[in-house]
Amino acid sequence: MHKDVIALSRVLVSIRVMVVAIAALSAVLARALMEFSASVGFDWRSLALTATSGGCIALLLLHRRTIAVLRRRRSVAAPWAASLSFDPMTGIANATRFQDKVTVTMTAGCDAAIIFVDIAGTREVNTRRGRAFADALIKELAHRIRAMAEEAGGFAARVGGDRFGVLLPRVRGGELADFCERLSAICAAPVSKGGETLTPRVWIGAVDISQLNDSERIGYDDILRMGKFTLFAARSSGQLFRVYDTSLEAKYVDRDAMVEELPGALRNRELEVFLQPRVNLDDGTIFGFEALVRWSRGGDYVPAVDLVATAEETGQVIDLDRYMMDRAIEIVADWNRRRKTAFSLSVNMSALHLRRESGADFVADCLRRHKMPPELLTVEITETVSLESAHGCCPSLIRLKEFGCKVAIDDFGSGYASLSHLRDLPADQINIERSLVDRTDQSEEARIILTAVLGLAERLGLEVLIGGIERQSQARLLSELGCRKGQGYLFGHPRPALDWLEDVTYSNMPNAPAA
Repeated sequence: MHKDVIALSRVLVSIRVMVVAIAALSAVLARALMEFSASVGFDWRSLALTATSGGCIALLLLHRRTIAVLRRRRSVAAPWAASLSFDPMTGIANATRFQDKVTVTMTAGCDAAIIFVDIAGTREVNTRRGRAFADALIKELAHRIRAMAEEAGGFAARVGGDRFGVLLPRVRGGELADFCERLSAICAAPVSKGGETLTPRVWIGAVDISQLNDSERIGYDDILRMGKFTLFAARSSGQLFRVYDTSLEAKYVDRDAMVEELPGALRNRELEVFLQPRVNLDDGTIFGFEALVRWSRGGDYVPAVDLVATAEETGQVIDLDRYMMDRAIEIVADWNRRRKTAFSLSVNMSALHLRRESGADFVADCLRRHKMPPELLTVEITETVSLESAHGCCPSLIRLKEFGCKVAIDDFGSGYASLSHLRDLPADQINIERSLVDRTDQSEEARIILTAVLGLAERLGLEVLIGGIERQSQARLLSELGCRKGQGYLFGHPRPALDWLEDVTYSNMPNAPAA
């Protein structure tokens, strides 16, 4: 269709040239006929006029017919041409138009920010709630993002399946951070369709053009690359948004190398199991450990949050889960058996793994192979996982409890659906996140909040473990408030598994369960 329009345009130009040429030729012919008429005594002017006007009329009719055809073709081509600039599902601009807008803005040297918004969990929504709900989610967020962008004088587009871009002109100082915070809040409002409701979650990455060095040399592809860095940084750190700086790029490049190396590291058992002790607050005795993953690359340990985020983003989190579950159970079960101890073990599992039927079966297989009593294992699911993901984990969590394992909600208090998780997840224990206990020995408000959470847990029949204890005054106060279990740097930092097991065994030896 596009080629037809171009061809007709060329025909129109050719016809116009012909009209001019024939008009000029007609004038020459008319003059010649008039001169011939004078020489022979016969009036040829009527013939000249007839010939000239007839040719022009014929050309005019042809010209008008061509214009009509061209207009009909263009009316047919209009929707097709519009599809080159707009996303058909959401009705907002597409990636091509966004690129044009950003390029023009950068070429003009204007102060602006380019913001990228990723919707989290759309694949899961599509699987669990259907394509119609997933499409409705994307459409609704597209509407919200465009409305907010236009309110700020900006421009919004859908630049990928679940990714949007916003061009925000004339951004100054803290305006960018303020806009990103408000955008995150607007996107997090519930979306409803067909009687179902979902609370969306988004990651936001921003690039402030005015803060870039050599911005005149930076193109649209560079902006896309920077956007990927910031989105990854936001996702891995759990922050609402991140603004680009050069340190993120180096980190992202290292992340790519880490992605390539991780499968081999899992295969070769290069990842280490570290343990951090958990204690009885009444007497300080160590009753068990939490298993934590550590990976030494180039002489330095990869931060666990970066390792887990990378594994989740690249689809390797289940492999990481399986490695840690199997290796941690193997180490602690072997130690308990040989040393006649009964240390308990807590291991995190991702929601993605627990949503699979094979997740619970794998845990049971590990317990059986390494001969570990199931009552010594607590499987922890992070509380920051979305409620949508949590619901999908329930069948596996119920099976784990049937096996005899305990289930804990980890990092309680750090997410956005804590009370819903208490209601809906089949948990035995909550691990209270450090932010809820950080100032309990200094703030009356902090103590009131913690006391309320402890009372709620008691009424629901849940055990409580307090994390992030760093001061002796905290430990004493928590014990007075009725807390029985704790963890934190006050009692010990994470160390290689065997180092902790050896040290603790000879100073604190709980009774092993009866065989």
